Amino acid sequence: MLREYFLVYLPSKQQKSIQKNSRYNDIKEVLMSNISKIRLNFILFLCRSVFDRFLTWFQKEEPLIHLLYYELCNLYRTVLLSFLSPEHVGSISGGALLNIDFKLAEKQLPTQKLQIGEETRRLLVDVSASERATFFHDVKMIYHAIADNLKTHLPLKSTFLKDLHVLDPASKTEPDAADTMIRVARAIPKLLSDAEIDCIRHEYMMYATENIDESWYIKNKYQDSDGNNHIEHQRIDYYWNKVLLLTTSFGLPKYPTLSKIVKNVLIMSHGNSDVERGFSINEHIVTENRTLLSLSSINGLRSTWDAIKFFGSGLSHRVPINIDMIRAVQRSKSVYNQEQLSLKSIADHEKEQNEKCQNTNEKMKKLIDQEHQLLCKQKSLQDEQKKAQLLVGEGRQRLDNALKKGDMIDAQAANALIGAGDEKVKLISAELIQVTDELLKIQNKTTEKSSRSASTGQAKVPSIKLEHSRWPKSKPWSPSSSTFKRKHGKNNTHLGKSKCRQIWEENLSIIRKHNLESDFGMHTYTLEMNQFGDMTNEEFRKQMNGYKMNLKNETIKFDRHKFLTPSNIVLPESVDWRTKGYVTPIKDQGQCGSCWAFSTTGSLEGQHFAKTSKLVSLSEQNLVDCSLNLGCHGGIMDLAFLYIKSNGGIDTEWSYPYEAERRKCRFDPKNIGATDTGFVEIKMENETDLQFAIATVGPISVAIDASKSSFQFYSSGVYDEPHCSTYLLDHGVLAVGYGTINSKDYYIVKNSWGTNWGNQGYIWMSRNKNNQCGIATVASYPLV
Repeated sequence: MLREYFLVYLPSKQQKSIQKNSRYNDIKEVLMSNISKIRLNFILFLCRSVFDRFLTWFQKEEPLIHLLYYELCNLYRTVLLSFLSPEHVGSISGGALLNIDFKLAEKQLPTQKLQIGEETRRLLVDVSASERATFFHDVKMIYHAIADNLKTHLPLKSTFLKDLHVLDPASKTEPDAADTMIRVARAIPKLLSDAEIDCIRHEYMMYATENIDESWYIKNKYQDSDGNNHIEHQRIDYYWNKVLLLTTSFGLPKYPTLSKIVKNVLIMSHGNSDVERGFSINEHIVTENRTLLSLSSINGLRSTWDAIKFFGSGLSHRVPINIDMIRAVQRSKSVYNQEQLSLKSIADHEKEQNEKCQNTNEKMKKLIDQEHQLLCKQKSLQDEQKKAQLLVGEGRQRLDNALKKGDMIDAQAANALIGAGDEKVKLISAELIQVTDELLKIQNKTTEKSSRSASTGQAKVPSIKLEHSRWPKSKPWSPSSSTFKRKHGKNNTHLGKSKCRQIWEENLSIIRKHNLESDFGMHTYTLEMNQFGDMTNEEFRKQMNGYKMNLKNETIKFDRHKFLTPSNIVLPESVDWRTKGYVTPIKDQGQCGSCWAFSTTGSLEGQHFAKTSKLVSLSEQNLVDCSLNLGCHGGIMDLAFLYIKSNGGIDTEWSYPYEAERRKCRFDPKNIGATDTGFVEIKMENETDLQFAIATVGPISVAIDASKSSFQFYSSGVYDEPHCSTYLLDHGVLAVGYGTINSKDYYIVKNSWGTNWGNQGYIWMSRNKNNQCGIATVASYPLV
C-alpha cells in the first residue's frame, strides 16, 4: 500500500509537487530499497505472531484480571524464545523469567534460527551478505530492546497479581487455594476485618467441595473442520454470579466473605482498554447540549446506559419491565421531589435573609454616613485646634520680645492674643471631646449590628475606607473567626461566650482610646486587635511571658564571660542583621511560656551563621524538653546556653519540631545543628555596651518587661511605655538591630508570637531612654 501510494499514485497525480522535494525523495529511496521491505515485514511478523493475540484478548470488556499474570508470563517467554536457545529458558516461569540474562552471547540463537517470519526469510535471499548481516544484528537489537522494556515494566514479581488465578474455576481444587485466597484478602487494604479473614478458609473449603454445574463455566463445546475439539468458557463474572447466589438451607448467602473479595477483584481493570472505553462512552453521553449537567446527573446517565447494555443488550426497548424497576422509578421520583422541595426551602430562606440583610444594610449605611461626617468634623476641629495653638505660640513669642524691649503696649496686645487663643483652644477641645464621644457611640452600635448580622448569617456590609484608619474598625464577635482561632491554653474555657466578648470589648476600648490619643500626638506607636483580644492582661502575662529572673542565681556557679567594648570603633547609625542573613523567620511559641527558648535559639542561630555562613533553624522543643529550665513554665537564656555547652549541641528545628508543650527528651546527636562553648554577659543596664554588642557581634538575647496591655496589642511605631519596669522582667526576646526615626532611637526586637502580632512579628523598642523596659538589664549571647 505504501509503495503503491508513494511510487505509483503520487508520480502520476501530483508530479509537480514532488519534484525536488527532499522529503519525498527520502521516502522513495527507503521504499525502493529491498532491505526496507524486509524490515517492515519483520515488524509485521512481530505484531502478528508475538503481540496480536495478547493485545486482542485483553481488549475484551469482560473481567480478565485473574488471567493477566500468566498471560504476561507467556508473552515474555514468547519474546525470549524468539532469540534465545530453549535450553536457557527451559521450564522457567513467573518472576524467575526476569532473572535470565538475555544479553549473554552464548545464550543467543544462531542467525538462521532467529524468529523473523517466513515472508521475511524468503525476501532475504535477494540481498547481499553484508546487508543480511546488518539486518540480523538489527533484529537482535530489537528483540533485546523489547525484552529489556518488558523486564522493566512487567509485574511478574507481584504475588498479589499471581494469586488472583485462584478465581479461575480450574483452580478451585488446588491444594493451597484457600491460603491463596487469604493472601488476596490481606492484600486489599481496609476491605475485611480480622474476623472476616478468619472465615475465608471455612468458606473456601465449602466452595472447593461444591458440586458446580458445568454450564456455569463452560459455554460451548465444538469441533472445528479438522476434527479438533474446542471449549468456549463462560465469563468469569457469570460464573461467580452463579456461585455467590447459592444459599444455605436457611436462605442466607453461602459465601458472604468470598463475595466481598470476588466483587472487589473483578472490578479491577486489566489494562487501559476499559478506561479508554469509559471515556468514549462518557463523551458520547455528555453531548454539547448537556455540558451544564451536574456530576450526579452524569453518573445517573452512565448508570442508565450500563443498565440498558446489561439488561437489554444496548437496546432500551428490550429491557424487561418488572416490579423492581417500577419501584426503583418511584423511589427516584420521590428523591427528586424531595430535592425540589429542599431547593425551594433554601431559596425561600435566602430571600428572607436577603430582605433582612437589606434592612440591616440600610441602617448600617446610615451609621457609616454619620461616622464619616463625624470623622470629617473631627479632622476639621483638629485643624482649627492646630491653628489656635499656633496663634497662642505666636502670641507668646511676641510677649517675650515685647518684655525684652520693654514695650508694654505690645506686651498687652500679645497677652490679649494669647488669651483669645487659649479660649479658642478650650472651646475646640470641648467640642472635639463631644465629637469623639459621639463617634465611639456610633462605632459601638456598628459593632453590635455586625455581631447580630454575623450570628444570624446575614451578609456582611461592605466597609467604607474612612479617615483615621488607625482606629480599630468594629468587627463581629465570633469564637470561630480567624482572629480568635488560636486559643493559648485553657485559662478562659470555663467562661461563656458573653464573658469572652466582654473581655474583647474592653480590650477594644483600650486600643481605640490609645489610638485616639496617638492621633493627638500623645504616643509614638499604635495598637491593634490581635489573637490575644479575648484574654485579660493577667491571662496574657501568665500564658505568654515565661522569663524567670529568679533562675538567674542558678548561673552564678558556672563560668561566664564579660563583654568588653571594642576600642577605636565608630558605631554605625543603624544596624539590621535581618538583611545580612543572621535571622530566621518569625516563629510562634503558641500556648507555651517558652519565650526564653526562642531568644536562645535566635542568638545562637546568628552566631552559628557568623562562623559558618549557614543559617540553620534550631529546635526550641529540644530546649523545652531537655534543658535546665522549667519548660513551658518558664526559664532563662543563660541556662539554655549552658545546657547546649554540656550537651554537646542542639538539634535542628527540622529534626526536633516545636510542639508547644513539654515532653520526654528526644535529643539525637546525629541531628545537631549548632554548638556553643558558653555565653557572654553584657554589662547590666548599660545601653552603650548593648549597642556595641549588637553592632559588632550580632543578634543579642535580652529580657524585657512585656506585662503591659500596650505590649499585648502593639502594632507599629516606636514603643515608648514609661510605666514598664527596668528590673521586673518577664519576657525573653532577641535584639537584631537598632536605628533612628524622626529623632527617636529604637531597637529592632524579634518576638516569638507569630507574624500576626506587632509589625510582622517585630517591635521597635525605645533606645537610650534610661534602659526603658529593662532591655539592657540582662543581655547575653553564646560563644561559638
